[in-house]
Amino acid sequence: MKNDKFTEYIECELALGREGGWEKEIKAKEALAWAIHTEFPPTGSLLLAHLLLQQKTSYLKQEIKAKAFAKPLSDEAFEAVQRIEQKDGWDYYWLGLSHLYGRGVAKDYLKAAEAFTASHNAGNLYAEFEIIWARHLAGGSRLEALLGFIRLKGKLADFAALSARALALVETGPVRVPGSPCHIARILLLHGALHDFIYHDLGSRHINIAIEKELREGAEQLLQLNTPRAYLALYLTERTSRANPTGQKPIVWFEKAIDPTLGELEVLCRTRELSYDELRIIVKRAGLEGWSSSSLASIAASALESPDD
Repeated sequence: MKNDKFTEYIECELALGREGGWEKEIKAKEALAWAIHTEFPPTGSLLLAHLLLQQKTSYLKQEIKAKAFAKPLSDEAFEAVQRIEQKDGWDYYWLGLSHLYGRGVAKDYLKAAEAFTASHNAGNLYAEFEIIWARHLAGGSRLEALLGFIRLKGKLADFAALSARALALVETGPVRVPGSPCHIARILLLHGALHDFIYHDLGSRHINIAIEKELREGAEQLLQLNTPRAYLALYLTERTSRANPTGQKPIVWFEKAIDPTLGELEVLCRTRELSYDELRIIVKRAGLEGWSSSSLASIAASALESPDD
Protein backbone atom coordinates (compact mmCIF):
# COMPACT_ATOMS: atom_id res chain seq x y z
CA MET A 1 0.00 0.00 0.00
CA LYS A 2 2.78 2.42 0.95
CA ASN A 3 4.73 1.64 -2.21
CA ASP A 4 1.62 2.16 -4.35
CA LYS A 5 0.91 5.59 -2.87
CA PHE A 6 4.46 6.86 -3.10
CA THR A 7 4.74 5.54 -6.64
CA GLU A 8 1.48 7.28 -7.57
CA TYR A 9 2.86 10.56 -6.20
CA ILE A 10 6.13 10.33 -8.17
CA GLU A 11 4.24 9.40 -11.34
CA CYS A 12 2.03 12.47 -10.77
CA GLU A 13 5.16 14.59 -10.58
CA LEU A 14 6.63 13.03 -13.72
CA ALA A 15 3.39 13.52 -15.65
CA LEU A 16 3.45 17.23 -14.80
CA GLY A 17 7.00 17.36 -16.11
CA ARG A 18 6.17 15.59 -19.34
CA GLU A 19 2.79 17.01 -20.18
CA GLY A 20 2.42 20.14 -18.06
CA GLY A 21 -0.72 21.03 -16.20
CA TRP A 22 -2.17 23.72 -14.05
CA GLU A 23 -4.73 24.05 -11.29
CA LYS A 24 -6.40 20.64 -11.54
CA GLU A 25 -3.18 18.61 -11.81
CA ILE A 26 -1.22 20.62 -9.24
CA LYS A 27 -4.04 20.43 -6.70
CA ALA A 28 -4.41 16.69 -7.31
CA LYS A 29 -0.71 16.18 -6.58
CA GLU A 30 -0.91 18.24 -3.39
CA ALA A 31 -4.03 16.38 -2.25
CA LEU A 32 -2.13 13.13 -2.66
CA ALA A 33 0.77 14.56 -0.64
CA TRP A 34 -1.53 15.49 2.25
CA ALA A 35 -3.05 12.00 2.17
CA ILE A 36 0.39 10.35 2.25
CA HIS A 37 1.43 12.64 5.12
CA THR A 38 -1.59 11.40 7.10
CA GLU A 39 -1.33 7.71 6.18
CA PHE A 40 2.43 7.14 6.15
CA PRO A 41 4.27 9.35 8.63
CA PRO A 42 7.07 10.22 9.07
CA THR A 43 8.26 9.59 5.49
CA GLY A 44 5.02 10.94 4.08
CA SER A 45 5.55 14.05 6.19
CA LEU A 46 8.96 14.56 4.55
CA LEU A 47 7.25 14.29 1.17
CA LEU A 48 4.62 16.90 2.06
CA ALA A 49 7.18 19.27 3.58
CA HIS A 50 9.34 19.00 0.46
CA LEU A 51 6.38 19.82 -1.80
CA LEU A 52 5.24 22.82 0.23
CA LEU A 53 8.75 24.27 0.42
CA GLN A 54 9.12 23.72 -3.31
CA GLN A 55 5.76 25.36 -4.12
CA LYS A 56 6.22 28.10 -1.48
CA THR A 57 2.46 27.93 -0.94
CA SER A 58 -0.40 25.50 -0.38
CA TYR A 59 -3.01 25.46 -3.12
CA LEU A 60 -5.43 23.45 -0.98
CA LYS A 61 -4.94 25.02 2.46
CA GLN A 62 -4.33 28.65 1.73
CA GLU A 63 -4.86 29.57 5.36
CA ILE A 64 -1.48 28.07 6.31
CA LYS A 65 1.86 29.75 5.70
CA ALA A 66 3.72 27.10 3.73
CA LYS A 67 7.25 27.79 4.95
CA ALA A 68 6.26 28.25 8.59
CA PHE A 69 4.32 24.98 8.47
CA ALA A 70 6.71 22.90 6.37
CA LYS A 71 10.07 23.85 7.91
CA PRO A 72 9.46 22.39 11.40
CA LEU A 73 7.59 19.47 9.81
CA SER A 74 10.64 18.74 7.67
CA ASP A 75 12.99 18.94 10.67
CA GLU A 76 10.88 16.60 12.81
CA ALA A 77 10.14 14.13 10.02
CA PHE A 78 13.78 13.87 9.00
CA GLU A 79 14.82 12.92 12.52
CA ALA A 80 11.97 10.43 12.78
CA VAL A 81 12.83 8.73 9.47
CA GLN A 82 16.47 8.55 10.54
CA ARG A 83 15.37 6.59 13.61
CA ILE A 84 13.48 3.92 11.61
CA GLU A 85 15.40 0.68 12.12
CA GLN A 86 14.17 -1.17 9.02
CA LYS A 87 14.08 1.46 6.29
CA ASP A 88 12.54 0.71 2.92
CA GLY A 89 13.32 2.20 -0.50
CA TRP A 90 11.02 5.19 0.02
CA ASP A 91 12.46 6.02 3.44
CA TYR A 92 15.94 6.20 1.93
CA TYR A 93 14.64 8.08 -1.11
CA TRP A 94 13.18 10.96 0.90
CA LEU A 95 16.21 11.04 3.19
CA GLY A 96 18.23 11.45 0.01
CA LEU A 97 16.09 14.37 -1.13
CA SER A 98 16.42 15.93 2.33
CA HIS A 99 20.23 15.82 2.08
CA LEU A 100 20.08 17.02 -1.52
CA TYR A 101 18.01 20.13 -0.80
CA GLY A 102 19.06 20.74 2.80
CA ARG A 103 15.62 20.14 4.27
CA GLY A 104 15.66 19.03 7.89
CA VAL A 105 19.44 18.70 7.66
CA ALA A 106 22.43 20.51 6.16
CA LYS A 107 22.80 20.08 2.40
CA ASP A 108 25.21 17.24 1.60
CA TYR A 109 25.33 15.77 -1.92
CA LEU A 110 27.53 12.82 -0.94
CA LYS A 111 25.13 11.76 1.81
CA ALA A 112 22.29 12.22 -0.65
CA ALA A 113 24.02 9.87 -3.10
CA GLU A 114 24.50 7.31 -0.33
CA ALA A 115 20.81 7.46 0.62
CA PHE A 116 19.68 7.17 -3.00
CA THR A 117 22.02 4.21 -3.48
CA ALA A 118 20.43 2.51 -0.46
CA SER A 119 17.01 3.30 -1.93
CA HIS A 120 18.00 1.81 -5.27
CA ASN A 121 19.40 -1.30 -3.57
CA ALA A 122 16.07 -1.66 -1.74
CA GLY A 123 14.27 -1.82 -5.09
CA ASN A 124 13.21 1.79 -5.69
CA LEU A 125 13.06 2.16 -9.48
CA TYR A 126 13.19 5.98 -9.32
CA ALA A 127 16.38 6.33 -7.28
CA GLU A 128 19.07 5.64 -9.88
CA PHE A 129 18.40 8.91 -11.70
CA GLU A 130 18.87 10.79 -8.42
CA ILE A 131 22.10 8.92 -7.67
CA ILE A 132 23.63 10.21 -10.89
CA TRP A 133 22.69 13.83 -10.20
CA ALA A 134 23.74 13.70 -6.54
CA ARG A 135 27.18 12.31 -7.40
CA HIS A 136 27.62 14.90 -10.12
CA LEU A 137 26.58 17.77 -7.85
CA ALA A 138 29.01 16.44 -5.23
CA GLY A 139 31.83 17.13 -7.66
CA GLY A 140 31.80 14.03 -9.84
CA SER A 141 32.90 14.28 -13.43
CA ARG A 142 30.48 15.47 -16.08
CA LEU A 143 31.55 12.54 -18.27
CA GLU A 144 30.58 10.00 -15.59
CA ALA A 145 27.17 11.65 -15.20
CA LEU A 146 26.71 11.80 -18.96
CA LEU A 147 27.44 8.09 -19.38
CA GLY A 148 25.21 7.26 -16.42
CA PHE A 149 22.27 9.08 -17.98
CA ILE A 150 22.88 7.53 -21.41
CA ARG A 151 22.81 4.04 -19.92
CA LEU A 152 19.84 4.58 -17.60
CA LYS A 153 16.76 2.59 -18.57
CA GLY A 154 13.28 2.29 -17.15
CA LYS A 155 11.04 4.80 -15.41
CA LEU A 156 13.16 7.92 -15.95
CA ALA A 157 14.84 7.09 -19.24
CA ASP A 158 13.27 10.07 -21.04
CA PHE A 159 14.42 12.56 -18.39
CA ALA A 160 17.83 10.89 -18.34
CA ALA A 161 18.07 11.41 -22.12
CA LEU A 162 17.31 15.14 -21.70
CA SER A 163 19.90 15.38 -18.93
CA ALA A 164 22.51 13.58 -21.05
CA ARG A 165 21.85 15.86 -24.02
CA ALA A 166 22.20 18.99 -21.90
CA LEU A 167 25.38 17.78 -20.20
CA ALA A 168 26.91 16.78 -23.53
CA LEU A 169 26.14 20.18 -24.98
CA VAL A 170 27.69 22.02 -22.04
CA GLU A 171 30.72 19.70 -22.13
CA THR A 172 31.57 20.51 -25.77
CA GLY A 173 32.06 24.16 -24.82
CA PRO A 174 31.73 27.39 -26.80
CA VAL A 175 32.35 27.53 -30.54
CA ARG A 176 35.76 28.63 -31.81
CA VAL A 177 34.48 31.28 -34.24
CA PRO A 178 31.99 33.80 -32.76
CA GLY A 179 29.28 34.85 -35.19
CA SER A 180 29.79 31.79 -37.42
CA PRO A 181 27.04 29.44 -38.69
CA CYS A 182 28.22 26.95 -36.04
CA HIS A 183 27.72 29.62 -33.37
CA ILE A 184 24.13 30.18 -34.51
CA ALA A 185 23.49 26.42 -34.46
CA ARG A 186 24.92 26.14 -30.96
CA ILE A 187 22.75 28.96 -29.62
CA LEU A 188 19.68 27.15 -30.95
CA LEU A 189 20.81 23.97 -29.19
CA LEU A 190 21.47 25.90 -25.98
CA HIS A 191 17.95 27.29 -26.23
CA GLY A 192 16.58 23.74 -26.19
CA ALA A 193 18.73 22.72 -23.21
CA LEU A 194 17.88 25.86 -21.24
CA HIS A 195 14.15 25.40 -21.70
CA ASP A 196 13.93 21.60 -21.53
CA PHE A 197 12.46 20.27 -18.31
CA ILE A 198 14.90 17.63 -17.07
CA TYR A 199 12.98 16.76 -13.86
CA HIS A 200 15.76 17.46 -11.39
CA ASP A 201 15.54 21.02 -10.03
CA LEU A 202 19.15 21.22 -8.88
CA GLY A 203 20.35 19.59 -12.08
CA SER A 204 18.40 22.11 -14.16
CA ARG A 205 19.89 24.97 -12.18
CA HIS A 206 23.41 23.57 -12.61
CA ILE A 207 22.98 23.39 -16.39
CA ASN A 208 21.21 26.75 -16.65
CA ILE A 209 24.06 28.53 -14.87
CA ALA A 210 26.61 27.08 -17.31
CA ILE A 211 24.48 28.00 -20.33
CA GLU A 212 23.81 31.55 -19.15
CA LYS A 213 27.54 32.06 -18.55
CA GLU A 214 28.34 30.91 -22.09
CA LEU A 215 25.61 33.10 -23.59
CA ARG A 216 26.88 36.14 -21.68
CA GLU A 217 30.49 35.60 -22.78
CA GLY A 218 29.39 34.89 -26.35
CA ALA A 219 27.40 38.13 -26.46
CA GLU A 220 30.46 40.10 -25.40
CA GLN A 221 32.39 38.66 -28.35
CA LEU A 222 29.54 39.19 -30.81
CA LEU A 223 29.18 42.84 -29.83
CA GLN A 224 32.67 43.46 -31.22
CA LEU A 225 31.61 42.29 -34.68
CA ASN A 226 29.55 44.16 -37.25
CA THR A 227 27.97 41.55 -39.52
CA PRO A 228 24.37 40.43 -40.16
CA ARG A 229 25.27 36.94 -38.94
CA ALA A 230 26.67 38.32 -35.66
CA TYR A 231 23.48 40.35 -35.20
CA LEU A 232 21.42 37.22 -35.84
CA ALA A 233 23.46 35.39 -33.20
CA LEU A 234 22.82 38.28 -30.78
CA TYR A 235 19.10 38.09 -31.55
CA LEU A 236 19.07 34.37 -30.79
CA THR A 237 21.15 34.93 -27.67
CA GLU A 238 18.72 37.49 -26.29
CA ARG A 239 15.74 35.34 -27.22
CA THR A 240 17.29 32.36 -25.42
CA SER A 241 18.76 33.97 -22.30
CA ARG A 242 16.72 34.85 -19.24
CA ALA A 243 19.36 37.36 -18.12
CA ASN A 244 19.31 39.91 -20.98
CA PRO A 245 23.12 39.82 -21.60
CA THR A 246 23.20 42.72 -24.09
CA GLY A 247 20.65 44.92 -22.38
CA GLN A 248 18.65 45.14 -25.62
CA LYS A 249 15.38 43.54 -26.70
CA PRO A 250 15.78 40.71 -29.23
CA ILE A 251 13.94 42.69 -31.92
CA VAL A 252 16.73 45.32 -31.97
CA TRP A 253 19.28 42.72 -33.08
CA PHE A 254 16.79 41.02 -35.38
CA GLU A 255 16.24 44.20 -37.38
CA LYS A 256 20.01 44.66 -37.74
CA ALA A 257 20.36 41.03 -38.90
CA ILE A 258 17.97 41.31 -41.85
CA ASP A 259 20.02 40.79 -45.01
CA PRO A 260 18.73 39.08 -48.18
CA THR A 261 22.00 37.13 -48.53
CA LEU A 262 21.89 35.60 -45.04
CA GLY A 263 21.10 31.91 -45.53
CA GLU A 264 20.65 31.22 -41.81
CA LEU A 265 17.79 33.72 -41.75
CA GLU A 266 16.10 31.81 -44.56
CA VAL A 267 16.40 28.64 -42.49
CA LEU A 268 14.73 30.30 -39.48
CA CYS A 269 11.87 31.44 -41.72
CA ARG A 270 11.47 28.04 -43.32
CA THR A 271 11.49 26.15 -40.02
CA ARG A 272 8.98 28.50 -38.33
CA GLU A 273 11.51 29.77 -35.78
CA LEU A 274 10.34 33.34 -36.34
CA SER A 275 7.14 34.99 -35.14
CA TYR A 276 4.47 36.47 -37.35
CA ASP A 277 5.69 39.99 -36.52
CA GLU A 278 9.29 39.13 -37.38
CA LEU A 279 8.30 37.61 -40.72
CA ARG A 280 6.24 40.71 -41.45
CA ILE A 281 9.26 42.93 -40.73
CA ILE A 282 11.32 41.00 -43.29
CA VAL A 283 8.63 41.29 -45.97
CA LYS A 284 8.14 45.00 -45.28
CA ARG A 285 11.89 45.66 -45.38
CA ALA A 286 12.17 43.76 -48.67
CA GLY A 287 9.50 45.99 -50.21
CA LEU A 288 11.11 49.19 -48.99
CA GLU A 289 14.61 48.21 -50.08
CA GLY A 290 13.69 46.58 -53.39
CA TRP A 291 14.60 42.94 -52.82
CA SER A 292 11.09 41.46 -52.74
CA SER A 293 12.07 38.91 -55.39
CA SER A 294 14.88 37.50 -53.23
CA SER A 295 14.74 34.00 -51.80
CA LEU A 296 14.54 35.34 -48.23
CA ALA A 297 11.57 37.61 -49.00
CA SER A 298 9.74 34.80 -50.83
CA ILE A 299 10.25 32.32 -47.98
CA ALA A 300 9.15 34.88 -45.38
CA ALA A 301 6.05 35.79 -47.41
CA SER A 302 5.19 32.12 -47.86
CA ALA A 303 5.57 31.51 -44.11
CA LEU A 304 3.23 34.42 -43.43
CA GLU A 305 0.58 32.95 -45.69
CA SER A 306 0.86 29.43 -44.25
CA PRO A 307 -0.70 29.02 -40.80
CA ASP A 308 1.26 27.03 -38.26
CA ASP A 309 0.39 23.35 -38.04
